Amino acid sequence: MSFQNQCGGKTMNRRGFLFSSAGGMGVAVAMQAGLSDTVWAAANKPKIGTFGFDMAGRDLTVKPGDDFWNYGGGTFMKNNPIPEDRVRWGAFDQLAAKAEADVRDHRRTRRQKECARFY
Repeated sequence: MSFQNQCGGKTMNRRGFLFSSAGGMGVAVAMQAGLSDTVWAAANKPKIGTFGFDMAGRDLTVKPGDDFWNYGGGTFMKNNPIPEDRVRWGAFDQLAAKAEADVRDHRRTRRQKECARFY
């Protein structure tokens, strides 16, 4: 099987396509490897936080047999209260609030630039 190349009607078989794709991926990996580890870690740092089970969020003053809910997440709930104007506060809610703030800041700076240009 082969498929037509858009330039000149030449055909390219699957093997040629795979080799050219692998070469392109190799160039991308080589470019990425040129970044230092600190730059790479800073660029890929989570914006909201790390995910998974947080062992530091446990409240060790509570016995698990008495109140497992507070044992498992009591310290986290004390350190991360739900904002007064919200009914829930998870990762998606934090992303939505950040997006709202970004749009609000963008509109404010745009309005200031328009006023400065007008006067």
